[in-house]
Amino acid sequence: MADEDRSSRSGAPDGIGEEARAGWRVLDEQRARIDALRKALLADEKGGDPAQFDFESFFAGKPADDTPSS
Repeated sequence: MADEDRSSRSGAPDGIGEEARAGWRVLDEQRARIDALRKALLADEKGGDPAQFDFESFFAGKPADDTPSS
């Protein structure tokens, strides 16, 4: 694949070094993850009323805390 093809697809400026191009790819990946998280949060907000959380059931399934109290 030619450099021109990669730079036009990734959005990286033409003529940058391979290290800078790798950094640009990491930035693109982080942006994609942030976008996916943003979409998931928005979908969750539109999902309706939250369910009641059962603390008793949650704590019943946890192991006892063995740390000494001060």
